[in-house]
Amino acid sequence: MVCTRNTTTSTASRVHAGPTIIALVLLLVGCAGNGTPRPTPTAAVVVPPVATATPSAPAVPTDTPPPTLEPALEALLAPGPSYSAPPRVFFRHGDDLWQLPANGEPAPVTNRLRIGPFAASPDGGQVAVVIYTRERGEDLQEVRILNAAGETQAVTVERTLATPAIVAIAWSWDAAWLALGWDDGALAIVPAGPAVGPVVPFNSTGNPGNLVRLEWAPNNAGLIWLSASALGNSLVVTPLGGDRIVLADASATPARPVRSFAWLPGRGRIAYVEGTAAATGAPSSIHTILPDGTARELLVSAGQFGPVSYIEDLTASPDGHRLAFTVFMPDTTGSSRFTSLWVLNIDSGDLDEVRVPGDVRVTDLWWISSGLLWRGVDIATPAHGSPAEYSGIGAFILGVYSFDSLSSEIVLRATGE
Repeated sequence: MVCTRNTTTSTASRVHAGPTIIALVLLLVGCAGNGTPRPTPTAAVVVPPVATATPSAPAVPTDTPPPTLEPALEALLAPGPSYSAPPRVFFRHGDDLWQLPANGEPAPVTNRLRIGPFAASPDGGQVAVVIYTRERGEDLQEVRILNAAGETQAVTVERTLATPAIVAIAWSWDAAWLALGWDDGALAIVPAGPAVGPVVPFNSTGNPGNLVRLEWAPNNAGLIWLSASALGNSLVVTPLGGDRIVLADASATPARPVRSFAWLPGRGRIAYVEGTAAATGAPSSIHTILPDGTARELLVSAGQFGPVSYIEDLTASPDGHRLAFTVFMPDTTGSSRFTSLWVLNIDSGDLDEVRVPGDVRVTDLWWISSGLLWRGVDIATPAHGSPAEYSGIGAFILGVYSFDSLSSEIVLRATGE
């Protein structure tokens, strides 16, 4: 592939999300932290008050105290801290892994390695990546932790057979653990170096199914993922040491399929896109929910972007203040067509449209200390799985949207050669 650097700018239009969205946003639990991870809180035992009596009157019973939560669930419900955006982003560029520092030049991290799923550490200093090798006629896989120069810092999971395959990796926000998901539904956590393993099976009742996306809670007290089936994706969360909770079930009646999700750091809530891409039925809109499955609220309706528009992907800023998402629409053939990229200010309710060239569709979103990084592929490039996903094939551009200038700078143009 041939890469050149070119700088252009594009302006952004702003609309207000309206009174309804503001009212819903105010329902979110705000908790802006200072960016420093705190230890997972321990559960507080609720002690029922004791009824009292006086010599001249019978004892007056007190109100029934609320039930005591399981410690694992109480830890998961804690809002936890918020964080700073990383100074570096790792991204796939064809068959290789690349990195882009804020206000710097993109550069390769791997060269001629067979790579699989990967995830960057919260501080942007390292990346955990599945590396495939072949020995004695067998396909093998291992998980390495690399720095921005591509140097191996640790081998977290030693070589094993590539069946079952690791399909998802996620860092804990304190960078102490990695969560791993396999294509047979197994989940495990493993120390994030420098020593190898041990791989610890994750305590989750039942098989989570085919993992689509995996993340840690910002308070490091549990995992959340999408479990895929023929009926759609279900949103599942499990506290460390607790039982799984299905937040939105694609197989339920009525069905509640989920397209994407983002935990809101410092707020104790999860934003997720519920709905389908079909031209009929309810539009896929953004809801928020507590990690115990209660207090579900509508945050953004896709209907305001068009009668058959739907929201495809979303990501929350590490400080918990903003939510970026893409809007698509079925075309005359039923295929998904990208229409716009938006950023919601959760506190004010303002919506900024991030202008992108008309001949691209946005496939990836990352937060970086200089703004919002987005990838645009040629609009004619075939989709890979989701239309908001880069297949590793074809030309693309990377743009960084600045919240100061309300415009994007194109920082990389890559050909598909």
